[in-house]
Amino acid sequence: VLGKVGLFTSYEVAPLDQVLSTPALRMRKVPDSSKFRLTFIPEDLFADQLQPGEQLEEVWYFVVRSGFSYPPGPPPFEIISLLDCQ
Repeated sequence: VLGKVGLFTSYEVAPLDQVLSTPALRMRKVPDSSKFRLTFIPEDLFADQLQPGEQLEEVWYFVVRSGFSYPPGPPPFEIISLLDCQ
């Protein structure tokens, strides 16, 4: 998960080689389903990295699974644009 606060500034929750061992990024199984989910508040997830006055604009993410690789290269990612409701 990558949080972007500007064109040239972004923060990473964990490096790719540590994602599977980072509890905040672990998906949970949906009860009575074969699906998994991760719910988070972006500002809380990046709270210890954001500098005073910075605001998240986008969150970039992709799903990884232990023992699975995405050949060739990195997995495709999704972007969530965050809206400022103030």
